[in-house]
Amino acid sequence: TPAAFIAFDLLALDDTDYTSRPFVERRATLVDALAKAGPTFHVTPATTDVATAQRWFDEFEGAGLDGIIAKPLDGLYLPDKRAM
Repeated sequence: TPAAFIAFDLLALDDTDYTSRPFVERRATLVDALAKAGPTFHVTPATTDVATAQRWFDEFEGAGLDGIIAKPLDGLYLPDKRAM
């Protein structure tokens, strides 16, 4: 089985530091950056719909996966901190 790269956030790209930018901007840049990267590069699914997030959590947990990541859309990246 080949390795796969799965990303949910972007902290830097080339020489640009994205940690001071909101998550929604980091996420959009990540999606654009990996759009043509090839079949072993993936961006996790994302939603702002609570019902969809709950359904994903229920499905993923039952499949033995770790769960979901929830981040505020306007949140900045804070090293060594959890977003709440």
